Amino acid sequence: MNILALGGSGDMGRMAVAILLESTNVSSITIADKSYERAKNFIELVGSDKLEAVELDVTKQIKLTSLLSSYDLIMNTVGPFYKYGTMILDAAIRAQIPYVDICDDWKPTLDLLEMNSRAKEAGITALIGIGASPGITNLMAVIACSRLDKVDDLITAWGYGLGERVGSKPKYFIEPREFYKKFKDTYVCHIGHPEPVTLPRVLNANSVSNLMYMGKTITNVVRKYTQQILDMEISVSEASIKFTEEVRTLNRDENVIKEFIGMPPGLSVIATGIKDGTRKKVAIANNHVPYGAMAGVTSVPLALAAEMILNEEIKEKGVFTPEEAISDTMDFFNRYAKYCGDNLTGEDVLLIRELEI
Repeated sequence: MNILALGGSGDMGRMAVAILLESTNVSSITIADKSYERAKNFIELVGSDKLEAVELDVTKQIKLTSLLSSYDLIMNTVGPFYKYGTMILDAAIRAQIPYVDICDDWKPTLDLLEMNSRAKEAGITALIGIGASPGITNLMAVIACSRLDKVDDLITAWGYGLGERVGSKPKYFIEPREFYKKFKDTYVCHIGHPEPVTLPRVLNANSVSNLMYMGKTITNVVRKYTQQILDMEISVSEASIKFTEEVRTLNRDENVIKEFIGMPPGLSVIATGIKDGTRKKVAIANNHVPYGAMAGVTSVPLALAAEMILNEEIKEKGVFTPEEAISDTMDFFNRYAKYCGDNLTGEDVLLIRELEI
């Protein structure tokens, strides 16, 4: 099988490419990038004869569609998805090639889902938003809600988690279990990830939210640079560099570190509802995560989903979200666990707690 990895040399695509290189079902992966040199440098770094590079501007629709038709699967990590998501899936449908992506914007997610009938007619499977959030959070939500008879509120959340472990070694200085001893109040913001518009398609809850937690100090830094971008005082690239530098400094500040203590792990889900007549909370979070921080947590689910489509484990045609396409969530987490440390299972990588309230 031949894969076209759009943006495969970027942060969110590189680990997915590396994982798929291990698959005996994958004969070649083409890394497509607007910068041929960047794609070539990545290939030289990896040193696999399964890899090749191609220069591609995804806004050139004719060339994009023509290129896609030569492959068995399109893996898309080109962002931002509000700019490029629909045009790339449109090209995949025209080329009649299966597709996976990590789309994390709510509006393009709805636009992609509206292509469902076209994807069915083209005879392809398109699985969108299979990364960390959305992706892992969606599957956590399915497990959490399955433990309740009735769900009132469902929260998917992500941010600075102090409890995740990479492999068997503590990544930070507290365990995630500390968070669940009591549900400590945490400063959060609503964020425009698509879980609130996709999860209600499968799960029956009165409300669904997606929240980001970085602490009040760093959230205010985000707001500061966002406003400077909106005021055209600074470019997105400049803001990204300045934000990274400022956060690096703040992360050494004891007062900022105190804000992190007691926060949930990096990806969390809390479902509140009724079980056997009793009001309960079901909380699920990362206990172990793949290597590579956010890039790893995003890339591993993407690679696993791509392989499932290639292996025809996901056969239905159309456009799907993770909670629609992946029927056995614990089997998926068992596969995910392989990249979180030695001899781990899905039960090891998930911290699950139920509390009566």
